[in-house]
Amino acid sequence: MYTYKITKYMKPKKTPYNQHNLNITNITYPKMNHRVRKKLNKNKFPVIKIESYLYPITNKVLIDMNYKIIINNYDNDSWNILWSKRRIKAKKISKLKNHQCINSFPGLEEICCKNLLIKNIEHMKKKNFNRYNFIPKSWCLPKDLSNFMKNKSINNKTYIIKPNNNSCASGIIITQNKQMAKNFGSGIVQLYVDKPYLINGYKFDLRLYVFVRSLNPLKIFLYNDGLVRMCTEKYQKPVTKNLHDKYKHFTNTSINKKNKSFIEKNSRTYVKNFNYMNKYLQKKGHDVPTVWKNIKNVCVDTVKSILPLLRKNYREGTENDADKQKNNYICFTILGFDIILDSKLKPWLLEVNMCPSFIHNNAMDYKIKYNLQKETIQMLGISRNKKTDYNKYHDRIEKKYIKNYERIC
Repeated sequence: MYTYKITKYMKPKKTPYNQHNLNITNITYPKMNHRVRKKLNKNKFPVIKIESYLYPITNKVLIDMNYKIIINNYDNDSWNILWSKRRIKAKKISKLKNHQCINSFPGLEEICCKNLLIKNIEHMKKKNFNRYNFIPKSWCLPKDLSNFMKNKSINNKTYIIKPNNNSCASGIIITQNKQMAKNFGSGIVQLYVDKPYLINGYKFDLRLYVFVRSLNPLKIFLYNDGLVRMCTEKYQKPVTKNLHDKYKHFTNTSINKKNKSFIEKNSRTYVKNFNYMNKYLQKKGHDVPTVWKNIKNVCVDTVKSILPLLRKNYREGTENDADKQKNNYICFTILGFDIILDSKLKPWLLEVNMCPSFIHNNAMDYKIKYNLQKETIQMLGISRNKKTDYNKYHDRIEKKYIKNYERIC
């Protein structure tokens, strides 16, 4: 074994590691001498190739599953999974072998970039308003700025303005002044959900993990546990005086962990799991199965809003390989859906994360993210053997390893 120092190419200026003060200077990988390469080619153990960096918890999962990790420099076909945090194009798929897969689909940015998500959902809303009415009224900036400013029906409302690609709530503004949108630049402006459902007086949102295994047939799985991320101060309806109080309005853990109450109390006080929310809703007499049915519909319909584009891109990547055309399992992805419930328990989609964070804040958080990634990798059914029927093979693998996932489509 040897230690490979991460280059600037692999280590962007702003990474989740740096934000949480974790050391990513060195990560250990197997040394690629001729003996190791020979073993790789003989498939003595599964191999994952990384193009950027791995979260420590992901690294732990792979080690526990006897995966070997190689870096992007090695272009041989001995690896099984390509793990990337970048957007991919169809030509990337065309370079893969049948025993290889990649953790993204070409075209996913259409729902993971905020302005493109709005565009696609608004397009589907014209076809079926009731089914796709799960995103707060939104305008893309600067394209829809004029329409937003002229709309008198939303005067004296509260708005939230977001950059297109930022994460961890960076750059987000909550305001009641329309003029703030004029100089914001590229992003979106939405009506703020000012009547959220509260748990003991605290605002919260849900981080759901959605595993898209294939496009044809469409296989979407929802992990049965996730995070209930709560604010660290009790919610108050937005007025001019409290608009800048981020601990009342922002549910992001990256923000709330800086509050003294988060530090003084156990982090689990403000980061719960779904079981905690379900028990709270049952105690209040709510219909929990119906709430989850609506949430699942939001996840499925969001993916379906760009399904024709995803399938088109996938076909373009496999059109020059007759054998690869039979394989619908070259791509997969884990998406992070952020959903908030309003006072009537209607789910509202806030955003979709192409690369959800696997930084953990407590033992419960660690357990969810560890088991999630382990079960996902098991369900990939990594094998070098040529299949006569890929669908039957992967159906068998999914039945064998599925434990905490629920197929929702």
